[in-house]
Amino acid sequence: ARTESTTTLTPVAGARTDMVLTATAEGYSLVTTAPGQPADGASIKADAREIKVGATLSGVSRDHAAQLIPALYRLGQATSSTATPKPRVKSEAAQPLIAAFTDLANGMTVTETASDFKVTALGSTGSASQIKFDMDAKADGGFMAASMGFVVDGIVVSIPALEPFADLMPRRIAMRPVVSHVGTKEFLQLLRAAIETPDAGPPPAEVAALFKRGGVKAGLESFALEMGGATFTGMASFDFPTPSQASGTAQITATGFDALLAKVQENPALAQGVPVLVLAKGFGRNVENRLVWDITYKNNTVLVNGVDLSKMGGK
Repeated sequence: ARTESTTTLTPVAGARTDMVLTATAEGYSLVTTAPGQPADGASIKADAREIKVGATLSGVSRDHAAQLIPALYRLGQATSSTATPKPRVKSEAAQPLIAAFTDLANGMTVTETASDFKVTALGSTGSASQIKFDMDAKADGGFMAASMGFVVDGIVVSIPALEPFADLMPRRIAMRPVVSHVGTKEFLQLLRAAIETPDAGPPPAEVAALFKRGGVKAGLESFALEMGGATFTGMASFDFPTPSQASGTAQITATGFDALLAKVQENPALAQGVPVLVLAKGFGRNVENRLVWDITYKNNTVLVNGVDLSKMGGK
């Protein structure tokens, strides 16, 4: 493969630097042994005409960046034990890393794109005209917000065991989950606790602290799915005042739903799915040749276009 990369550093105010990295690989190819196979067994082959990677770090603190590499090295030494479970990492090893991450940068954006991607494994193949991943994160006013996008276009899958369902395989998948109103200080405290006790799971006290300044917001900024002649789009937004409480709304819109239903009805192997789709259509409301489902969740109750699903059983 032919590769090319560039890095641009631009000084900005406050002893900070904007950093932009780009890299391109053409004619990418990878061959590896399939999981569970001997070293000379079946292989997985992945190819892409082009792969592009980009990253932008805005407002990088030069002082904190200089602290980061030695802090990672010291943490690596502290966690090099092979014992199970891992011994507790002392605060003096974790603290320099947390200090380096604190106010390290104002924001970060990462993008990865693979064009004309194809994978072959165990007699099956899959391809996509484009696979794109991007992530955006920023810190402002003591809170962090982040979003992550994932798009796969032009999907073509050939799996012998799933041949009866070939017409229903997704042709496009796209989604962007988002999270916001995450306290920066509280998140770093949780990160430090996770480093110090890697096998103990997230400490409840530190997790609860994330929600003490108005809760956390999360959801899907957008999603899209194309399959069986139908296209589904939508969004969702939820508030989490505590780790165990949530409320929010979502909307799903479908076009070509009847085409999907017809294909399912024609396939004997999918007979059990027909009543589900018929019921879903019954819940939808027609808006200019589209089916729309408005969903509300609050107090453990789910409403779909105003219908309480908990009462569907007659209770």
